[in-house]
Amino acid sequence: MGARSSLLPWVCSFVSGRRQRVRYQHGLSHWESLTCGVAQGTLLGPLIFLAMINDAGTLNSDYWKYVDDLNLGEIRPVYSPSTMQNNLHELDDWSERNHMLLNPKKCKVLQICFMQRPPPPPVLTLGGQALTVVTQARLLGLQIQSDLGWDSQVDSMVSKGSKRLFLLCRLRRAGLPTEDLTAIYCGYV
Repeated sequence: MGARSSLLPWVCSFVSGRRQRVRYQHGLSHWESLTCGVAQGTLLGPLIFLAMINDAGTLNSDYWKYVDDLNLGEIRPVYSPSTMQNNLHELDDWSERNHMLLNPKKCKVLQICFMQRPPPPPVLTLGGQALTVVTQARLLGLQIQSDLGWDSQVDSMVSKGSKRLFLLCRLRRAGLPTEDLTAIYCGYV
């Protein structure tokens, strides 16, 4: 993994025997013990996860890892056979060896092809379940379309912006002070 052995006890201490509670407005929940994983919202959480999945990138395909996402890609001539199913088997085997479960319902197949009549994408399975084929997918906050167009991304941004503007207008009409509106704008937009 490349980490100094002196860090391992420190990380083990960080993830074991943890408790957390929630603060909402002026109230606090009761303390609850965490039985697994890393507390949400910690700065070390994403780093620990990346260290855990670091060797998942030894697959024979292009891959991109970011925090808790792993994306596999394949570039091939249209009528060449796909090797993606082999990569999915490798990833599934890796996840079993490392006691991590993959959720096939959250895994999608997006084929990018510029032919007028693209061939159907290969049927891909993970853990015995066929993966859903989609024409667009969200990747690091961007809507990626199978034709690499921007329509979905622009529509999503306009929709979010309209909802936020509507909320600010309603709050202004309700008489919220300018300082509060500014704070909401800075935090929300």
